[in-house]
Amino acid sequence: MPGTSIPGYPLSLVRTYRLVVRPDIRLAAHGVLSPFVTEAALTQEVSDVVVRELSQTRFGGQVVDVELQRHDDAEALNEIVVALERLEFSFVEATVSKWASSAAAKVIGAAGGFALGTGVSEDLAVGLVASAVGTFIGHLVGDATRQVVGDYEARLNHRGAWVFGEMVPRQQSAPADWQLGTSPA
Repeated sequence: MPGTSIPGYPLSLVRTYRLVVRPDIRLAAHGVLSPFVTEAALTQEVSDVVVRELSQTRFGGQVVDVELQRHDDAEALNEIVVALERLEFSFVEATVSKWASSAAAKVIGAAGGFALGTGVSEDLAVGLVASAVGTFIGHLVGDATRQVVGDYEARLNHRGAWVFGEMVPRQQSAPADWQLGTSPA
């Protein structure tokens, strides 16, 4: 279905879904609301979900941040929202984040591993083996390092279809050394 995934990004990227939810009395089976979403309940409702964060907001809601790989973003969000509704919660807002492993972190990790490996021994053979192992480990560490490719606001339109809008990174309104009542020199 066109428009159900964020355009321009392959499905191979890691995707996380951050929803702000609140207990919903309309969904309560017995009139008694569960105050919190739990990891156990969520993993029972959604297969292959990785719960990254469950936390409270200041205004009585809860942040549910999960990693989930599905065919498209709309399918993943629908599955999460339906599971949350079964748990007697309704969503307030949703954000989709795309993550990629950092190529720079891979290169730096591999170079650092190589440098450490060559400094281990004065014996050339041992140094080469150690540098190869160090390069491999550095590459793995770099691969585990992720950076955000993009954040997208997700909302349901009047037809019940998900609409995605790229979120603009927040710009700092003033330089860090700027202080109220002073002028820059």
